[in-house]
Amino acid sequence: MKKITLLIIFMIMCFTAQAQFPEGFETAVPPSGWTSFIGTNGEGTGQDWKTSTSAASGSQAAYISYENVANEAEDWLVTSQFTPTAAANILTFQQRQAFASAYGSTYTIRVSTASQTTHADFTIVDTQSESDFTTVYSAHNVDLSAYNDTPIYVAFVMTNDDGDSWYVDDVDLIADATAPDCASNPTPAVGAVGVEIISGGNIDIAWDAPTTGDPATSYEVFWGTTSGDLTSLGDLSATTVQITNIDYSTTYYWMVVPKNVGGSATGCTEWSFTTEDPPPPPPNDTLAGAIPITPAAEGTGCNAAQFTLNFSTDGTTDSGMDGTCNTTDTGLDQFFTWTATTEGLLWNDGSPGNPGIIIRDTAGNEIACAETFATDNTTLTGWDIGDDLIIQIYDFGTSVSDVAFCLEEYTPPAPIVPNYNETFDSFSFLPDTWTEASGAYGTPTGSSGSFAGDDFINDASHVNGQSARINIYGSSIDEYLISPVFNLSGGTYYLNYDIALTEWDDTTSATLGSDDYLALLVTQDGGSSWQELSRWDASTEISNEGQSATEFTLSGYGAEVQFAFYANSGSSDSGIDNDLFIDNFQITSQTLGTATNTLEGFTLYPTIVKEALNFRSQNNVEAITVFNLLGQKVFSGAPNTNNSSINLSKLRPGVYVVKVSAEGKTGSYKIIKE
Repeated sequence: MKKITLLIIFMIMCFTAQAQFPEGFETAVPPSGWTSFIGTNGEGTGQDWKTSTSAASGSQAAYISYENVANEAEDWLVTSQFTPTAAANILTFQQRQAFASAYGSTYTIRVSTASQTTHADFTIVDTQSESDFTTVYSAHNVDLSAYNDTPIYVAFVMTNDDGDSWYVDDVDLIADATAPDCASNPTPAVGAVGVEIISGGNIDIAWDAPTTGDPATSYEVFWGTTSGDLTSLGDLSATTVQITNIDYSTTYYWMVVPKNVGGSATGCTEWSFTTEDPPPPPPNDTLAGAIPITPAAEGTGCNAAQFTLNFSTDGTTDSGMDGTCNTTDTGLDQFFTWTATTEGLLWNDGSPGNPGIIIRDTAGNEIACAETFATDNTTLTGWDIGDDLIIQIYDFGTSVSDVAFCLEEYTPPAPIVPNYNETFDSFSFLPDTWTEASGAYGTPTGSSGSFAGDDFINDASHVNGQSARINIYGSSIDEYLISPVFNLSGGTYYLNYDIALTEWDDTTSATLGSDDYLALLVTQDGGSSWQELSRWDASTEISNEGQSATEFTLSGYGAEVQFAFYANSGSSDSGIDNDLFIDNFQITSQTLGTATNTLEGFTLYPTIVKEALNFRSQNNVEAITVFNLLGQKVFSGAPNTNNSSINLSKLRPGVYVVKVSAEGKTGSYKIIKE
């Protein structure tokens, strides 16, 4: 009877020792029966062991974060009691860190035979530093055979001060084993030559698991281009892995070391193979070999990549023909021919690669370009229908990637014949037909810039509403906001716009830095040359409440005219940080200059009216009267308010004079009714 009782007790002890393992932390941290606490110095109260979704298997792992403390934080996670036996005395678990750099954390495994929560009862049996494992999960084994048949508690303890973190998963108690034998039957075969590189510059290697000895549970892969000097790529459980960034015509050396709880295989052989020679470059690798390309028909849309070029595998090289959009960073490229069927193209780069484009004439001279990762539906122009063109598609810098893109025929809108008014009210990025660029004075390049849409003078309640804004600060601002093309050949026209300057993200008055400025430029040759019309700098006061710029008379201009606002922060960083606003850009066939005088603190807008004419005044507006150019009164009203609007929808198109009476003073303004 006593023998039977002892046998039952022994079986219960064995079951109790094994029942809590394996532990994958899928329910909670600490799991039932486990506990967690901090060290004896009381530091590190801000972090405790908890669950993480970054798991080696399943959906959760145990995790303790680093913590910045006065001296040292010590975080404990302790198992419930279990008993190692000769049949299972190896504690194994998966672990990883959060960061590749070393921050001084120490990781220990401690054993207590007396208490689960008394610090002094625990003995350190295993110590690791951050250099002992990586940010990728790997197995770690601790030999507990010294505690066979002894009930124990095991503590996972991380010590740190603003160090790294510790992820622990798949804790188990397993049998010891002898180290496995070496792997065999490598692929590619030993000494193989001309091994094919797969798309993306990768190659797959594989091997057979050892057929003798105890089984391997993981494999450490060593890799390099010098025999006898290989670098570990880490451990993995599979018998195949894909290696990236493979070069042509290169001999690679590699070795696989099987592992298990008993250790690593010894005496494993180093293998080698040589990759294939690079393919010859495609015929259109140079401008002279350019081949035809057909853009999508106009109006079909470029919602998906239309073309994909296999730069990574087809032998494409860098022609050295750099462009202004990415300057000397133009990389791998191919060339195409196109006889222009439209005066423009819509360009969309895509994934993979997000390439850039340069349009050249047949002599190689640049006409237009768009940088890599350009704005969607970038318009490229600068040629005539029937012109023979070269289209250069390029990647960035030293990148080796396939590239995708779409080209669509595009007919630029005919030059605008004024009257014209842009209020920038829908300036979520750019109004239709306006473009952006960056670059030195007089040489706009690319299709992106730093102008943005924002409330005029940073005031959401301002009557101007949205406007174009440029943040001028530091020493790197050289941005263009470029108008559509205008046909001004019909006579004399008049250019007006509003401008304001505030401190950054505020309504406070400001002054431009000593070498900061905004210039208004004009071109009549498609941007080949620009002339300056006006400049705002530190010597010109700009109101933080907004003001109308001096009207420009545009006489003798041709049928293709563009304007650009060029913002420059100068070469020195004065610490000044301002927002400059542009609004109500207008070109009209009649002057908008005032008939006699204006009222201080009074704004009338828009000056090109369709229906409503709005006003905003510091003083009460007692009367508004509208006259045609014959002096006939066509409207009168008595608003008796500071802010309102009048409806002029019934007036005939033409030029009118608006007289405003406020606080005993009278101002006169010109408007155009469309």
